Amino acid sequence: MPAPYSQDIRQRVVDAYKAKLGSQQQLAERFQGVLIVRSTLDT
Repeated sequence: MPAPYSQDIRQRVVDAYKAKLGSQQQLAERFQGVLIVRSTLDT
C-alpha cells in the first residue's frame, strides 16, 4: 500500500483550491496526481 500523503501537501492542495487557482483537474496536474486532490478535497 502506498504511504499516506503528508499533511503539508494536503494543506497546499486545499489552499490552492480555496484560492481558486484551478479546477480539480488542473490542481491534479499541478500536484502530480488526481487521487491526492480528490481524496483531500472530499474529506
